[in-house]
Amino acid sequence: MDLMNKSIIKNHPESAAKEQLEALQEPIRILQEHFHLNDIRDLKTRYKIGVIVNNVKNDEAKYGKDPVRLLAESLGKSTDVLYRAATVSRTWTKEELDKIILQRLLYWSHLVELSKVETKDERDALVKRATAEALSVRDIERARKESAEKSAEKSAEKSAEKSAEKS
Repeated sequence: MDLMNKSIIKNHPESAAKEQLEALQEPIRILQEHFHLNDIRDLKTRYKIGVIVNNVKNDEAKYGKDPVRLLAESLGKSTDVLYRAATVSRTWTKEELDKIILQRLLYWSHLVELSKVETKDERDALVKRATAEALSVRDIERARKESAEKSAEKSAEKSAEKSAEKS
């Protein structure tokens, strides 16, 4: 029995709740699978949207200036939604996204936050950490910002060392 079901039993200690949950295990498993499949479809759909947005955005000769704004208005969506999809699709290949999806631990909001990581190596390390530790989006954001601060400090130290060497 998973943590959610244990929590339900804790909140509803009557034995009927426990028996009811035991009887519901198969439907729960099936519904969880359907929800998971829906999440996968959602991730893949958003990724495809991002690919299209990038193609449009990068072909000014064909689509003119600021085509994403026009797309957003025509679709009744915000430009932020389209730009986030574009950023995620630029950050990972379809194959890389499929590997992440197979792990079943990261969702769209995780990918949006992870796409903000500057380098591929840092991003890959944070993806591994996020899946191993089941990090929340806020945890990923905190880790990303800490990493960026450390990188900035190292860069400043190297600059200071070079300046000292020249003196």
